[in-house]
Amino acid sequence: MSVPTITVAPDDVEWARLVDRLTRRGFLGGIGALGATALLTACGTSGAGTESSAAQSSRTVTTPLGTYDIPTSPQRVVVIDSRLDLEPALALELPVIAHSYDAPAPWLPEITAEEIASPVNLEQVLRLQPDLIVCVNLDNEMWPAPALLDIAPVVTTEFRMPWKQNMNQLADWLGRTETFDRAMATYDDAAAGLVDRHGETIRQARIGIISRQPAEFRMVHDTTAYLPPQVYTDLGGTLGTIGTLGNADAFGMESLDLLADLDGLLVLSTGAELGSLTTDPLWQRVPAVARGRVQVVEQLIQYGSVYSAIELVAQYDTLLSRLG
Repeated sequence: MSVPTITVAPDDVEWARLVDRLTRRGFLGGIGALGATALLTACGTSGAGTESSAAQSSRTVTTPLGTYDIPTSPQRVVVIDSRLDLEPALALELPVIAHSYDAPAPWLPEITAEEIASPVNLEQVLRLQPDLIVCVNLDNEMWPAPALLDIAPVVTTEFRMPWKQNMNQLADWLGRTETFDRAMATYDDAAAGLVDRHGETIRQARIGIISRQPAEFRMVHDTTAYLPPQVYTDLGGTLGTIGTLGNADAFGMESLDLLADLDGLLVLSTGAELGSLTTDPLWQRVPAVARGRVQVVEQLIQYGSVYSAIELVAQYDTLLSRLG
């Protein structure tokens, strides 16, 4: 599959082809071909981008979406997911101009970027004139990777792929392995510091990771999909057994006795708050809770990349300090 590299200011031929593809496939909704042409013309089709286009070099990559060219030095990058897409894009020093789902976590570097609609509005992305898009490899209204490929080249991430592998794959496609190595060195330094302080505790402690949902709890022990258990096992820890539950199984308040054998708990909760749970007698009877060995973190950290991994090292540092 061959996809043209869309430059910052495409020429009239490129715009015409783009209008044709998007309107034929229905991606511009009800605005029609004439409306689409007007939209794209408003974005700018003059010869102002000729010099930029000529100077832009590209590299050929093969992603899950096919084989095509991407710019070696992108100037206008749109990312879709603020966890799996935005984090590695920032760490790899891509010039991000916009992101979609959802607000960036507070531990990410501060950026000036437009927040676009979620589910993704393809017309809005088109107006931004990206020359590269980073999107989770899905085909739905939240993460429409194949449709975005008709706007600009797309490099993908995966929900069910460990964060290091996701970021390394992006770095390989983008030719930014040295930047990847620098980011990884920062994480490795933080991880090594924790192991120096709590090595014995982390090797012996039985830690459980759960997510607080509106009407239940959910296990967060899947090391393929979820970031917290990936980081904990990377630090040398072993996840504690929670009854017969595994990976992402759910359980209710009536089953809190399943947590009895755990030395400590990392709890993912919206706003890093437990609310009424803090005074609930069933919750208070959980041994780790009664001993003050619980660390509550923002729910957003269930997915992420290097910045969230470093934040998790700090959160585990606090939790393990309570066990030592």
